Amino acid sequence: MRALSSMLVLAAAGAVALTGTPAHADDVNLAARVQPGEEVFLTPELVPAAQYNGNVLVKLDTNSVPVKVKIANCRGRYIGTVPIAANDHAAYVAASASPPAPCIRYRVKNMGNQTAAITGTGYY
Repeated sequence: MRALSSMLVLAAAGAVALTGTPAHADDVNLAARVQPGEEVFLTPELVPAAQYNGNVLVKLDTNSVPVKVKIANCRGRYIGTVPIAANDHAAYVAASASPPAPCIRYRVKNMGNQTAAITGTGYY
């Protein structure tokens, strides 16, 4: 039994090494047009397809204004938030929940003074 477990772990590690896929359960495209001071949902309720470790990441490709990205579970309780400066395209950990939330939602708040189109990717 132990040999079988070890073989499965090696096979999974090999699949990640060959494909170059990051070790996250799922990803989602984020997109919204947000008025100044407005807060909108970037996603519907997301239920991970595979087990994840509770870290929720966000990487914005387009954000011409400073924003605040909030992560909530599907009951509305916030589990994390991260401010992102205008034109900052780095990836950030927006939430780290232990135990992992079974369902999450991304929200964004426009902290600037002009309308902005926000696009990016969320990983969970």
